[in-house]
Amino acid sequence: MLRRNYRLLTRRLGARIGIYGALLVLPIVVIRLGAPNSFWSIAPSLIGFIGLAFTVLNFAGHPFRLRKCGKVLDAYPLEPGTVTRIGKPTQTHNQSFYTLDVGRGDGAESCRVRAVEPQGLNRWPKGADDGVYIAGDLAFGGVIVVPGSNALLLMRPEPWDDAGPKRNAAAPDRRERAKKAGIELIPF
Repeated sequence: MLRRNYRLLTRRLGARIGIYGALLVLPIVVIRLGAPNSFWSIAPSLIGFIGLAFTVLNFAGHPFRLRKCGKVLDAYPLEPGTVTRIGKPTQTHNQSFYTLDVGRGDGAESCRVRAVEPQGLNRWPKGADDGVYIAGDLAFGGVIVVPGSNALLLMRPEPWDDAGPKRNAAAPDRRERAKKAGIELIPF
């Protein structure tokens, strides 16, 4: 599941770096082949440079979020759960944050969380409304896995400060496990 997400990230990042890198190098090749050295022969290089800069800015957090998902999945087992979306997603410049009610098992209490797709795909995973698997501790955060699509959502309690008493009252082994998974602090 994580391997597929890393491959998708590598493919998306590689395609952008390939295209913008080619535009960056194109003027050097064209000028060496005898084209006149003018603004129009250098313009693709400017586009390539700007494209590479925006690619680095947009993809900067994605590998770290995927790594955090991997740590959570290593530290916690997957358990069946339910997810209900509340309202519309909150948009930032390159991410969509979802407010969700997450419940575990039959009749378990639900918890309001804020979730983000670690790769910034800005779409709700197909099949998430039919049931999900949850890894993590709802007081600290965790990962939502959508079966079938292998989509991941990194989650944390919403609002973070209101869950502070639950985190402080947690047993030392729960806190240690959350620390091992990297979710003892704000996960994203």
